[in-house]
Formats: sequence, structure tokens, C-alpha cells
Amino acid sequence: MVLGMLQSFCQEGYKSFKVHENRYGKYITIGNGNNTLFEKYELNDSVQDPNIFKTTYRDELGVILSRYLARTMDGNSINKDQNLYLDLYFDPKTFTVKEVYFVSRNIELCKVIDIERLGELEKEIKKDIQTTTNTRWINEIETNRQLNNSVFVRHLIGFSVLQLYRVHKGELDKKEIASF
Repeated sequence: MVLGMLQSFCQEGYKSFKVHENRYGKYITIGNGNNTLFEKYELNDSVQDPNIFKTTYRDELGVILSRYLARTMDGNSINKDQNLYLDLYFDPKTFTVKEVYFVSRNIELCKVIDIERLGELEKEIKKDIQTTTNTRWINEIETNRQLNNSVFVRHLIGFSVLQLYRVHKGELDKKEIASF
């Protein structure tokens, strides 16, 4: 299944992918050919403290995602354990999204998002999503030090596919989208 999924993404022009494994199992992160962080850096959770940025963009990101859900999605085949994650890499100088990778758990990504529109989704996220520094948990001096020594700041944010689908169909208010 993994190989077939990767081949289909390669056919669609999404050549940046990486298979990850953690205690919950294997998952695939997929970006487009313009994303180069996987080629330049060893990306892992210890690269940067994500708490230096606020996650006030979560609601807006959920609304954007719900607009790009696959037209062929069947609500009856979605269960509560299916999640869509975005692996966002923010520029430490401009606080904008530098690169986006899509991760799905317990469901194939192509069943969640129209693959032909994945590039449009990525462009919209890079254009519209911006963050600010968070000095609540880390003081300003440490925040500035980390930002000055960073190439990027990573945020991994997840959404329930079922909730996104219900917003997409008008069954749930966009304010009720929960992220994790």
C-alpha cells in the first residue's frame, strides 16, 4: 500500500516524501518538489523548540483544509481515528510558512485531499498562515537567540478528518474544529 501511494504521488509531481516511524507506527510525510528541507537537513522534533511561536493560526488552517477536502470523500467511510496532520516549517525571520508537508494517519492522503489541488492548498497556506512569537513560556531573550540560530521552526498540527468533513458539508460550524 505504501509503495503504491508513493508511486501515485510521484506521478502527480510530489517527489518530496519521507517515511517516518514512531511508537504508533509508520506514516508518510509528503510535500511538493519545491520543498527542500528534507534534502538539506535532518528533520526531527529536536531541531527547534516549537513553543517560541503561538498557534493562533489553527482555526484559520482548519477552515482552509476543509475547503480542499476531496470531492469524492464518503462520510460513511470516515471514522474518528482518521487524522490529517500538517508539518509546517516557519521562517524564523518573517514568521510565515516556509514549507508544508502533509501527513495522514489511518487513511490515505489522496482520499482526504484532492491531489490535483494539493499545490493550490500549499500555496494558500504559505500565503495566508502567519504566526507570532510566544514569550509566555520562553523569555524574549531566549526566543530571539533561538530564532537567530534557526533555519526554521517546526509545528506539527493535526485535525480530525471527520470534523473537517462535517465542516466541509456544512454540518459543523467552523468554530468547532478542534486541532491537536
